[in-house]
Amino acid sequence: MARVMFTYELAERLAPDGVTATCHCPGLVPVKRSDSSWLANAMVGLLRLIPGTRTPDQAAKTMEFLAVSPDASELTGVYFREGRRSDSHPQTHDKAARSRLWQETLRLTDSPSDPIDRTRRVLA
Repeated sequence: MARVMFTYELAERLAPDGVTATCHCPGLVPVKRSDSSWLANAMVGLLRLIPGTRTPDQAAKTMEFLAVSPDASELTGVYFREGRRSDSHPQTHDKAARSRLWQETLRLTDSPSDPIDRTRRVLA
């Protein structure tokens, strides 16, 4: 939820600059990993049997669309789930909570000021 909220806040803050930000939940995409145990990779094989699981190629199609499609160039502050534009949890739209998350992120990263504001000053 924090990633979605952060993306919405980022989209709102970057909108005046024509920069877009979208978020994507690929759904359940079981993948084997070379650094995982044989048992973990065997479990991945079982997860693939669950209806609705997606392949890495299926999950990547949404990312490809968002990255290079002219149709996506105007989309900002939009949530995609399993390849389709979707509504996120109602709490992710709480502007006050998103602002608090942004400010807390700046505090935790020891940022002296908002990096978007700093970048605008440098580019001006």
